[in-house]
Amino acid sequence: MKFEFMDEIWGIDDRCIGKQGSFNPNIEDGLKLDDSETTGYIKELTKEFRKDDVFLDIGANFGTMSLASQCKTYCFEPCKSTFTLLKSNIKLNPQKDITPICEAVAEKEKDYHVVEHAGGYTGMNRIEEGGDRTTITIDNWANQNNIKNIKLIKIDTEGHDNLIIQGAREIIERDKPIIIVEAFDEETTKSINYKETFRIGEKGVMINHILVHEKD
Repeated sequence: MKFEFMDEIWGIDDRCIGKQGSFNPNIEDGLKLDDSETTGYIKELTKEFRKDDVFLDIGANFGTMSLASQCKTYCFEPCKSTFTLLKSNIKLNPQKDITPICEAVAEKEKDYHVVEHAGGYTGMNRIEEGGDRTTITIDNWANQNNIKNIKLIKIDTEGHDNLIIQGAREIIERDKPIIIVEAFDEETTKSINYKETFRIGEKGVMINHILVHEKD
């Protein structure tokens, strides 16, 4: 397996290893614009957070969003090979307060397995039901580990984004975090009293939606 440093490509200052392959982003790739805008948004937003505020990166891939964070970060990545890259990136950046977790997040506990992308693009790995591993919910995880002050959640899980929100209703109601999500539906958003404020990457191939609580 080959690796390369991706710091300038992804628009963040930190050292980051990415898996090389046919889908590996490069300076001309449309993916670069969207992800660099999102990492920039995360970086600037978390600069304003308090020391004990928390960012959850759900679907962390090899860590570009987590490395942009300026606060305490928990990142979730279920694919074991990608998780190895994620841990390597965290090790390269010891100044960051990042805790990696090799778990899949869902709306409830259920058995699953990971399906890795045939072209080697780690960002398109996905989970399917059935298998010898069990998903977690953010509500259960946060309560069991006494995680509080969750101020930002990023979700990019290849079609499971709304399910993850459903499994995080308690902490969303408690902490009212900003939510960055790739895919959402209005029914789910309204059910947690959230609204879309703006989008990142409108002109690219992927759009990230920024959701905030109606009262904010």
